[in-house]
Amino acid sequence: MKKKFRVLILFIILFSISIISNFTLFSKPNLLMDGDIIFQKTKTMQASALFKATGSDITHVGVIFFYNGKPYVIEALNPVRKTPYGRFVKRYGKGTCIVKRLSNRNEFTAVEISVLRRKCETFIGKKYDFLFRWSNDKIYCSELVWKAYRNALDIELGTLQKINDFDLSSTEVKRLMKRRGVDKQSMNETVITPVSIFNDPRLITVKVE
Repeated sequence: MKKKFRVLILFIILFSISIISNFTLFSKPNLLMDGDIIFQKTKTMQASALFKATGSDITHVGVIFFYNGKPYVIEALNPVRKTPYGRFVKRYGKGTCIVKRLSNRNEFTAVEISVLRRKCETFIGKKYDFLFRWSNDKIYCSELVWKAYRNALDIELGTLQKINDFDLSSTEVKRLMKRRGVDKQSMNETVITPVSIFNDPRLITVKVE
């Protein structure tokens, strides 16, 4: 009888620790978690053209994971790589990064989050897709995030669009498209933008850097 009582007490203690730990993670938003999505306001020629096309200064995005206790960002540069979190947020100065996460993040198991990590890691080493094609041969930043979440957690973040849907009238946009070789056929290419993911109502802001 005493043994059963001790087991029950142990179960209650472990359950309480789990609740407190979960509460701590979600009541202290400055604590990063695996799978958090970090958005960045970049200052490049492409970013300027994207701002003209989408109307937003959110022009880059990556996914955060911890390695040996330290946070890194898996991001699509050229090539896709793991960037130390501190280096990522300092790239364009203070106030240029916003971290978001799924509002129901605590509903996903450690196994599911590890699958998300592996899906992101499969893109490491791939070249950046300057033509924004919807293929896996090369990949751009928001495409990486969208496909990783879709393939790992069956979550489609943001709204898929066509290149044709954006404002392509500015000189900067036209110049970038010409330099990249974006032709008429590309106008119907499926794309996902960083700001579209950023505006998904299922994401909550947890940190601003």
